[in-house]
Amino acid sequence: MKWVLKLGGAQHADARLASLVRHVATFDPPPIIAPGGGPFADQVRRAQKRWLFDDATAHKMAVLAVRQYGLLLAALGELPTSEAAPKPPCVWLPDADAAYGRADWTLTSDSLAARLACEVGAERLVLVKPVCDRPPAELVDEQFMAVAKEGGLRVTVLDAAACLRLRGVDEFEDAAV
Repeated sequence: MKWVLKLGGAQHADARLASLVRHVATFDPPPIIAPGGGPFADQVRRAQKRWLFDDATAHKMAVLAVRQYGLLLAALGELPTSEAAPKPPCVWLPDADAAYGRADWTLTSDSLAARLACEVGAERLVLVKPVCDRPPAELVDEQFMAVAKEGGLRVTVLDAAACLRLRGVDEFEDAAV
């Protein structure tokens, strides 16, 4: 079974981040890890607010921010990175020049992960977020639900602590929020 684990950028402040990356890489089958943007994307938001540049430029910068976080995750988990046709276990680095949908803030790394999951034929997409006590539609960007539905993805949202308690991908069903 192919699956994608999107490790949200907000996890960057979690002391368990390296353990989490290494833990999920041991699952059988291992995931393709899709990074969030975290503090790198937050810097883009601040720069756009300060300098008032266009959404297309901000989108490209934000995708580069996702790549930066991905490089961090790969280093922490001692995992390879992949840009095209990723094979697990690896950390996927999105292409800043690719067209992923509307190039504005209605598309975030959540939708990038959903598009990746559809592209590789994944059956499941797991989103690791610090807050998961609301319905998934309230935790993701505007484009996510349409992409996930179109791709027929089974989506699970959980926090890092729940993810660390699991021993395999078959347990995600029970951990879904």
